[in-house]
Amino acid sequence: MAKYNVKVLKDANNDIKEIIKYIKYKLKEPEIAEEHRKAFKNAILKLKEDANIYKIIDVEIPGKTNVRKINVKNFMIFYRILDSINEVQVIAVYYARSNWQVNIKYR
Repeated sequence: MAKYNVKVLKDANNDIKEIIKYIKYKLKEPEIAEEHRKAFKNAILKLKEDANIYKIIDVEIPGKTNVRKINVKNFMIFYRILDSINEVQVIAVYYARSNWQVNIKYR
């Protein structure tokens, strides 16, 4: 099994920060925010070795190919594998019940 370098792109990093900030300050749940931060980190780190175990999603996303997703708590982490440079790129994180099919097109 290949071992990948994992890169969290700027938009995905911002998504994670905003989610954590929302839970911590808006919902006033700092412990839950920390649980989410750890869950996101652990799921992303697992991509180093297990990136291929998740299926390519069937939704067509212009400009992005071979996009996959991981479900983490009530969120979805979207990423793609670039085998040519042995890299996994985390491209976005969305709330599972959001209209992510529309939003991710503009990333």
